[in-house]
Amino acid sequence: MNKKLSVLVSLCFFIILSFVPLNGQWARTYGGSDDDYACSIQQTSDGGYIIAGYTYSFGAGDCDIWLLKVDSIGDVEWQKTYGGIDTDSTSSEPDAIQETSDGGFIVTGWTYSYGSGLTESWVLKLDSNGNIIWQKTYGGSSYDTPRSIRQTVDGGYIVAGFTRSSGAGSNDYWILKLSSTGNIEWQKTYGGSDAEHANSIRQTADGGYIVVGNTYSFGAGSDDIWVLKLYSTGNIEWQKTYGASGSDYAYCVQQTIDGGYIIAGDTTSFGAGSVDIWILKLSSTGNIEWQKTYGGAGTDCPWSIQQTSDEGYIISSWTYSFGVQMDDGWILKLSSNGNIEWEKTYGGSSYDSARFVLEVDDGSYIAAGFTDSYTAGGADICVLKIYQDGNIDPSCDFVGDSFATVYDTSVNYNYTGVTPTDTSVSPVSTYCSPLNTYATESIFCEAPKFYLTISATSGGTTDPPPDTYTYYNGIEAEIEAIPDTSNFRFDGWTGDVPPGHENDNPLSVTMDSDKSIQANFIRQYTLTISSSNGGTTNPVPGNYTYDSGAYVSVQAIPNSGYNFTGWSGDVTGTTNPISITMNGDKSITANFSAPTGNGGDDEKSSAQGGGCFIATAAYGSPLHPHVDILRNFRDKYLMSNKLGREWVDLYYKYSPFVAKIIAKHKALKILAQIHLWPLVAFCYATVHFKAIVTAGIFIFLSVFSVMLIINRNT
Repeated sequence: MNKKLSVLVSLCFFIILSFVPLNGQWARTYGGSDDDYACSIQQTSDGGYIIAGYTYSFGAGDCDIWLLKVDSIGDVEWQKTYGGIDTDSTSSEPDAIQETSDGGFIVTGWTYSYGSGLTESWVLKLDSNGNIIWQKTYGGSSYDTPRSIRQTVDGGYIVAGFTRSSGAGSNDYWILKLSSTGNIEWQKTYGGSDAEHANSIRQTADGGYIVVGNTYSFGAGSDDIWVLKLYSTGNIEWQKTYGASGSDYAYCVQQTIDGGYIIAGDTTSFGAGSVDIWILKLSSTGNIEWQKTYGGAGTDCPWSIQQTSDEGYIISSWTYSFGVQMDDGWILKLSSNGNIEWEKTYGGSSYDSARFVLEVDDGSYIAAGFTDSYTAGGADICVLKIYQDGNIDPSCDFVGDSFATVYDTSVNYNYTGVTPTDTSVSPVSTYCSPLNTYATESIFCEAPKFYLTISATSGGTTDPPPDTYTYYNGIEAEIEAIPDTSNFRFDGWTGDVPPGHENDNPLSVTMDSDKSIQANFIRQYTLTISSSNGGTTNPVPGNYTYDSGAYVSVQAIPNSGYNFTGWSGDVTGTTNPISITMNGDKSITANFSAPTGNGGDDEKSSAQGGGCFIATAAYGSPLHPHVDILRNFRDKYLMSNKLGREWVDLYYKYSPFVAKIIAKHKALKILAQIHLWPLVAFCYATVHFKAIVTAGIFIFLSVFSVMLIINRNT
C-alpha cells in the first residue's frame, strides 16, 4: 500500500492510440487546471479507445471519475465526469473499465459520495455515449474498495476488490458476481486474520475465475502474492502464495493461450534495487514455469501485463532507476520465456508513469497514464501511440533506452487453506448525473503527417470517399474502388500508385509523402447473342459484357445441311463474321435455314435460305469468302426474278448429290475450285461493279480472245 501511494504521487503515463493499419504514432495530453490521472485504457470496437481515470479539474465534487472516448488518432468524441459532492474515483488498478458486448461500458470505482459506509464499491453501466443505464453501490459500514471488473460469458459481471466491512481479518478479498442488471448472484470473502487485497480478476476458459493480489495473513514474508483459482460458483479450486522474506505484490493477471497464467507484481525479496518488477509464469494448476525480476538500482514497479500476438508479453510500469529525472514511464516487451526484447522509458523532468499498455489491432501498442512533465498546470492524462519497437518518432526526445538487470528467482509456492465466507450485502441504486467536460487537448509529439488526395472518374466512388485525408508517416492507407452499378467496372488506378499495383483493389499506399490517386471506371454494355434452329455462334448464344467502344466479332456457324441466311436485331446483313462496336446494349440473332425442295412459294422460301452446296464442298466450309461471294450474287440477282429462282431451285435439286461426291475426293475439290474461279470472279464483279460494267468487261475480253485466235490462224 505504501508503494502504491508513492506511485500515485508519481503520475501515470502514456496511451497508445491507433490509426489505420499500424503506425500513426503520437503523444497527447488531456487535462484541466488541476491534477488529472488515467488508470486504464481499452481499445473499442470502432477502432477508438475508452480511457478511465479520475479528475480534480472537473466534476461535481472534490474528485470525480473521468471517462474520455477518443477516436483512433486521439481526438475526443465525448468526455464526462461521474460523481457526487465528495471524492469518487476509479480503481487505481488497470481493470477499471471494459467495453461490453452491447457496445457500452462497465466501470467500477469507489465512492465517498454515495452509500452507507466510509467508501463503497460503485459500479456504473453506460451506453456507448457515456450515458448511465444503471448505477449501484455495494458495501457495508466500513471501507469496501473494488479493483477490477470484467464482463462474464453469461452477460453479467465479476468484481474483485477488498472489504473491511466483512470477512475474517482487517481486509479480505471480496468477490461479487453480478447479473447483467447489477443484481448480486453470489458474494464471498477470502482471507485470514490479517490483511488481503485482491487487485485483478479474469474469467478463465473453463468458466471459473483467476484472482491475484497480496496477503499478509499467509506466506513466507510480510506480504506475499496470493493466487486463487475459483470455480464459477466462487468456491476455491486451488490457492497458493508466492513470495520470500520481503514484501511481494501482484497487480495484474491474464490467462495465457496455453491455459496457464501470467502475473505482474513487484518484490523487495529479490532483484537489483529496492523494489523490482517481478513476473511469474504459472501453469494451469499454479505451478511456476518461470520467474524473473527486472529493474535497476532504484524502485521499479509494474501496473499491467498483457500477452501479445507473438505469445510474448508487454508490461507497463514506472521506474526510478532509469529515465530523465524523477519517475518515468517504463514499458518492457518480453519474449514468451521472459527475455527482454526491448525496453523504453518515457518522461521528462518531473513525474511520469505508464499505467496500462496493450497491443492494438494494427500490431502496435497503446499506453495510458499521466504526466507532470508536459503540462501547463497540474498532472494531465497522457496518451501515446507507439511503434512495435517502442518508438514514436525521432523528434520525440522524451523516449529513452534503458538497460534493466534481469534475475531468475527461485521461489516455491505454498498452499493455503482458506474457506470462503458468504456475505449479505444488497446493492443500492445511486442517482448520479454525468457532467460534460471540456479538457484541454495537446499534441506534444507526433510522427510527420502527409496528405492523400483521392478522386474518381464518373461511374464509381471510393472507400474512403473522394477527398483529401491526413495520414501519419508510414501508415498503410487502404483505398477501395467501388463501381456505381453493374454497368460500370473498375479500370485501374492512376497517379502516385506503387509500380505494378495499378489494378489492385483495394490498393495499399504507404504514406511517406503527399500523394494523389484517382480511381478510374469504364462504362460497360451487354451484348445478347441468340440463334435460330440450324446453327450456333462463336461466342455461343448468351449475354456478354463489354467495355464501351470495344469491337466484338461474332461468327455464325451453320449445322450440317443448313445455311446462314443473315443477321437480325441491332445488326443486319450477311457479313460473317460480323464486327460490332459496343456503344450501347445490343441484341443480335444469327438466322439459319435449309432447302425443302417442295416448289412454288415454299420452294422460293427454301431457295432463299439454301446453301451453295458445290462451292461449300469444294472449299470445305460455308464460311469461305468465295462461297459468300456466290451467295451474295444469288441473293441479289437470281432471287430477285422468277427465272433466277427457278434456276436456283433446279440447282438445289441436283447439287447436293454432286457436292457429296466432290467432298469425298481431294482431286475433285481442286478441279471444282479451278472451274469455280471464273464464276466467282464474274459474281464478285457483278455485285461490286454493277451488271452493265461487268457485261462490258466480259464482251471486251471475248472480242479480244477471238481476235487473238484469228491472228494466230492467219
